[in-house]
Amino acid sequence: AATGALAVGATVVGIMALGKKSDYDKANTGRQLTSAQDLRDQTHTLNLVNDILVGGAVVAAGVSAYLLFTRPTVGGSSEKQGSFQVVPVVANRGAGVVLSGQLF
Repeated sequence: AATGALAVGATVVGIMALGKKSDYDKANTGRQLTSAQDLRDQTHTLNLVNDILVGGAVVAAGVSAYLLFTRPTVGGSSEKQGSFQVVPVVANRGAGVVLSGQLF
């Protein structure tokens, strides 16, 4: 769940950074130095946040993989199996992810 949340956050912040860079490119004409500098600073901040979120997603994925592959197994036919679903949800004023699981 953490990996997915960090990846979604990185995607959203990355899209925001691309928008700010586009605004900066339009404002960087040499006439509006203060406005262009503010947009440049905002772009750098969003890029830094994006890098942190991507790094967190990579670390979380590594931890998840390690825990998955090194988990103890129970021998015999009494081993329980399960499944889970990750479902994206989009609403009028927001979005989210629903995780559900079942053990059988």
